Amino acid sequence: MTNNTGGFAATTFDYIVVGGGTAGLTVATRLSEDPNATVGIIEAGKLVTDSPIIDIPGYIGRTLANPELDWMFSSVPQESLDGRRSYLPRGKVVGGSSVLNFMTTTRANKDEYNAFETLGNPGWNWPQFLSYLKKSELALKLDHKFHSDHGPIQKSYTPFIPALHKPFLDSFNALGVEINLDPQNGDNAGVFTMTVSVDPDTMTRSSATTGYYLPNSGRPNLHLLSDAQVTRIITDTRGDTIRATGVEYKQGGELFTAQCTREVIVAAGSYQTPQLLELSGIGNPKVLNKFGIPVVVDLPGVGENLRTCPSNLTEDHPCVPIIREVNSDTQTRDILQDPAVSAEQLRLYEQEKKGMFSSTHMGIAMVPLPSMVPKTEILALQTKVRHQSAGAPAKPLELQHDWLENPSLPQVEYIHATCWFPIGEPGVLQSKPACRYDSLLAILLRPFSRGSVHITSSDQTQPPAIDHNYLSNPADLDILFHAVKFAQKAMTTSPLGQYHLAFEHPNPACTDEEIHEWVRKYGFYLVISAWHPTGTASMLPRDEGGVADSNLLVYGTNNLRIVDASIQPFPMSCHSQTTVYAMAEKAADLIKLAYQCSS
Repeated sequence: MTNNTGGFAATTFDYIVVGGGTAGLTVATRLSEDPNATVGIIEAGKLVTDSPIIDIPGYIGRTLANPELDWMFSSVPQESLDGRRSYLPRGKVVGGSSVLNFMTTTRANKDEYNAFETLGNPGWNWPQFLSYLKKSELALKLDHKFHSDHGPIQKSYTPFIPALHKPFLDSFNALGVEINLDPQNGDNAGVFTMTVSVDPDTMTRSSATTGYYLPNSGRPNLHLLSDAQVTRIITDTRGDTIRATGVEYKQGGELFTAQCTREVIVAAGSYQTPQLLELSGIGNPKVLNKFGIPVVVDLPGVGENLRTCPSNLTEDHPCVPIIREVNSDTQTRDILQDPAVSAEQLRLYEQEKKGMFSSTHMGIAMVPLPSMVPKTEILALQTKVRHQSAGAPAKPLELQHDWLENPSLPQVEYIHATCWFPIGEPGVLQSKPACRYDSLLAILLRPFSRGSVHITSSDQTQPPAIDHNYLSNPADLDILFHAVKFAQKAMTTSPLGQYHLAFEHPNPACTDEEIHEWVRKYGFYLVISAWHPTGTASMLPRDEGGVADSNLLVYGTNNLRIVDASIQPFPMSCHSQTTVYAMAEKAADLIKLAYQCSS
């Protein structure tokens, strides 16, 4: 049920979940399965239902930069990008970024899920993740050894197949990137037709809102307070024990308090979770003292490197588009610029659930570095990584270092967008009228550059300073350079090459040096990143810069947990949502077990 402020503040909850996004709605809904547990969710955004720009798959991107739905964060000026700021969308709406994202449902490689355990988190491994990945999804037409037919989040293939999709698969296959019939079985390398979080009956978005919250919103023990922002976690210190007893929040300019008896669960996301921890006195004393915030827990891993652990920093997937013009009779999404064509396609969608608006992008290639560059180049990159990462902890760095040469672990993702597909500042690069285009978005899956997130004020309404520190490690720029070259090769390899007219960006006549500069200067004007930030409150040993233990408990506390992507200790070769759903499902079971054992 939804609550007004008075009712919410007057209720004493067993659990308070801060953030009603992908993870928050998942864990809250699962905890409310116990009718004796009262669960409160506080979300800064509004509950939005039946919105075409959210629901229609072909409308992806229309929610971005909409202040009613998007926090519209931006980074601090990036030195490697000539001082430019990058746009960083995050969902400010019930459902969070599961309402804004591009609906891609990929999983990482099983070695990455096993690496959680290798880094000191018992029980966080591929078999465990697989059970929770399955628990979160409903995928009727996929192998039930790796998928489920009864979970909350719909997973399907879209009915519209672009004309360039099969040539895309075949051209990458011709270059040695094998077609992968189920990249979600733990081996995700290859080229494939992706699944999306779309209900195949209604052809509408399946999100944490539609899958978890709305079907269970009538539970009398599940309370949602929307359009309210948490300002501080309230803690009580008794001896060496620090306990969360509730939260302060603002709504309509007024300050309120909500209390809980069991736990406060922070699911505010990779930017706002560290912000809230610092506002609550949990973090680096140097940061807290600067803003007059009393130190509750001295925990320097919150949002900052401190030269001890790169994995507790903001990690994102840098991304650049390679765009080319194709034959004028090629079917691409550029035809939707014609109002008559767009109207017909919308009619097809509304009446028959078919056509271009029934689908998002469709083709993905997950390419290991050995498939793109010779071993000598990989050895040179590994040397550069070691040289540029001095002082970083051994375990996470060693994993990423070794994965560069692993022929089964993807390092670059290519998303196939059959249209002109830059996202970013208008006027930097423009398409030509009436032309048809084909784009490959090259995404660096495991960047070595790391940044940080910190408060800029003791006022929670002031956004944090987000510094991704893009391309600060030169190995990242080198890998993106190789990614651009490989994309150009794929686009000119038959059968995809048969549609080719000319590259728009970058120009193939560019020297290697000029391509490096293009990636740095222009690529990031268009697509800053894949917007998958992780790691700002990592689940690692405390002495290695960790913020939460393997039970997701914040170090120094006994009932404050973090359940969102900020706990991921390294960037993964997947889009975030499926892994976040699985983590939240596992978190709910961990929390339930803790109180079964204590009762």
